[in-house]
Amino acid sequence: MLHRWSVAVFVLVALIAASGCEKKVQRFHVWGKITYQGQPIPAGSITFDPDLQAGADGPQGFAIIKNGEFDTRKDGGIATVGGKYMARVYATDGVAGPEIPNGRPLFPERSIPQDLPKADGELNIDVPRK
Repeated sequence: MLHRWSVAVFVLVALIAASGCEKKVQRFHVWGKITYQGQPIPAGSITFDPDLQAGADGPQGFAIIKNGEFDTRKDGGIATVGGKYMARVYATDGVAGPEIPNGRPLFPERSIPQDLPKADGELNIDVPRK
């Protein structure tokens, strides 16, 4: 009888401990226009990495670039938690070729510091030349 109670108490304690371990992180969507030299970027991707040098920590965000726009709510996008991020931009001309389905790169991948809001919102980015 004592053994049954011991097992029941152990299971109850384990369940309570496990439920306290799971942290739910609130994420926020970001969308907007993205340009390079004043022109919309035809295709590519944008990855939001937490800016570790600025002390930021958290999950990565992601969005596909199509016709000069990106949106973490679409096409497998991943929202961010807001705060200091580095927006890593990979841009192509969008003209598919036999070995380049997304087109030729417009420039080497760039990382641009961004302070993302802790709310859903629009963000327009003009990628600098360097």
